[in-house]
Amino acid sequence: MGERMYRVIGVGYVSLGLFFCVFFIDRLLLRMLVFSHWYFSFSSPLVFFTVYFLAIVVCSFGLVICGLVLVVRGDVKVIKISWILSIFLLASFYFYVIFLDSIMVVHSQP
Repeated sequence: MGERMYRVIGVGYVSLGLFFCVFFIDRLLLRMLVFSHWYFSFSSPLVFFTVYFLAIVVCSFGLVICGLVLVVRGDVKVIKISWILSIFLLASFYFYVIFLDSIMVVHSQP
C-alpha cells in the first residue's frame, strides 16, 4: 500500500475512535447525571458498567492514537493493532446497543 492509503486509513481510524469516545463518554455522563442515586450505590452491575465504559474509552483513545501514527508514518503493525481495536469497539458498540442499554434502563428505575 502506498503512503496515501495509510493516511486515508489513519484518518478513518481517528474518526471512528473519536465517534466511540464521544458516544460512550456521553452515555456514561448522561447515565451518571440522570440516575445519580444508582451510580452512587456500590453494586456489582455498577462496577461492571463502570469498568466496561472506561475500557471502551481507553480503547477508543488508543484507536485515535493508532490512527494518528498511521497518518504520520505508515506501519503494518499499527494497522494490525488498529484493526483489532476497531473490531473490538464495533463489537462493544453492538453489545451496548443490544444488551446493556436495556439492562441499564431496567435497573435504573427507582
